[in-house]
Amino acid sequence: MKIEWNRSYSIALIVIVFVLILGGVLGFYKYVNPTQKELKQLEEEIVSQEKLIKEVKANQKAIGEATVRNEQLEKQLPKTLLVDQLLVEIEALEEASDIEISKIVASEASVLPESYPALIPTNYSIEFNAGNYDAMYNFIDELTNAERILEIGQLEYEQNSESGMKAIVNITAFSSE
Repeated sequence: MKIEWNRSYSIALIVIVFVLILGGVLGFYKYVNPTQKELKQLEEEIVSQEKLIKEVKANQKAIGEATVRNEQLEKQLPKTLLVDQLLVEIEALEEASDIEISKIVASEASVLPESYPALIPTNYSIEFNAGNYDAMYNFIDELTNAERILEIGQLEYEQNSESGMKAIVNITAFSSE
């Protein structure tokens, strides 16, 4: 059996190749290209979700830090003014600073600006004797660095020849409503 190549075979071969190429191109645009677009959209969505996860983790960390800071502030700013705790703290500072407190007087607090509506101030005037300037400075420094929020409003001191330094410090202690 002898097969001869003629023109009709060539045309049929060209038509078959053309149909196959056309079928491949149409198949690509109908099946592969939409899948690639969907894959690209999914990849973009994954990237955005990963960004959101990072932001949530950062927010959780910030919330945790804010919670710790809030707990620290609650320790520094008690809900009610616990005068006995304040006096115990001042007494401990007295012993640590080598001074002698002669008088503590509580007085009416000044009104705070409206920007501090949740704070209740109470003023105290502390009169004390210190052996020298360094002891007085240490006491004032300890008041400044106390765990509780205190504001030093005024400090008056004078040098006495027999007892060293005599000083009066006015402080304001705060509590929250």
